[in-house]
Amino acid sequence: MKSRPRIGETGELHIPTDMKHAVEFHGDGMPAVVNNIHGTAYRARIEEDGMEMAGKTGTAQVRRITRAERLTGVKKNEDLPWVERDHALFIAFAPVSAPRYACAVVVEHGGGGSKAAAPLAHDILLEIQRRAAEGQVAEAPAPRVIATERIGE
Repeated sequence: MKSRPRIGETGELHIPTDMKHAVEFHGDGMPAVVNNIHGTAYRARIEEDGMEMAGKTGTAQVRRITRAERLTGVKKNEDLPWVERDHALFIAFAPVSAPRYACAVVVEHGGGGSKAAAPLAHDILLEIQRRAAEGQVAEAPAPRVIATERIGE
């Protein structure tokens, strides 16, 4: 049986030591998606100091692509009827330096996550942080992450 992350009775996050590397890797990669000029969601970055977000773009394919279409060329998303267009996905957290807020955005038939979903996450995370800075949002305690040993196989 594989170990998996779990939330403790007092809200702490327990991450098995064999998964710690994966968590650290994603912790470094997600800020680059948004804040690196070569990142897929760079245009949706939050530029205010201390409010920067990290994220991951995604696309969920809606339709089946036939072998014949693969051989002749897959149609572009924008050339398809609306109901056949891919769903746009984006997950994010902010601020990068001390994560407090997270969101997931799904735009049905929106195409790529960087174009349709990431800008919405930008607006949500920027607004919640601005409101928190003005005292309009109750601050949740920061999550505590605890690495635990693997139990069983």
